Amino acid sequence: MREYFGFEFGIYDAAAQNELVRACQLMESCHRRETLHPDSGVWQFRIRWATAAPEIKKIIDSTDPLVPEKLRNSRMWRLMVIRAHLDFILYSNGYRLKDSPEAQELLAELCRISCVSERTKYCVCPPLGK
Repeated sequence: MREYFGFEFGIYDAAAQNELVRACQLMESCHRRETLHPDSGVWQFRIRWATAAPEIKKIIDSTDPLVPEKLRNSRMWRLMVIRAHLDFILYSNGYRLKDSPEAQELLAELCRISCVSERTKYCVCPPLGK
């Protein structure tokens, strides 16, 4: 992961890399995988133990200035930032996104990054927070 952070985000500082690894571990710990319908094999990730969301957001926000300007708007970095901020909004806003203008802006950006169009099937679209 440290090599990935260096290559993808231009972050070569060992302490910053360690913090990003920790943020990713915390992100993973906040979600559990569970079957919605045992016979269909459909999986869903649900947030649990979201108390890590403020720490994740803090790590991502403190690392953001270390990302070189040309990479700060890269698809992969923006996905990390969006994920951290949406999890924080969910945690602090009673797991509701529709009441947050910031969440709506982030979801719109996520749709742009994901190349969502009017022809995109709903089942593969990012959530619209409604």
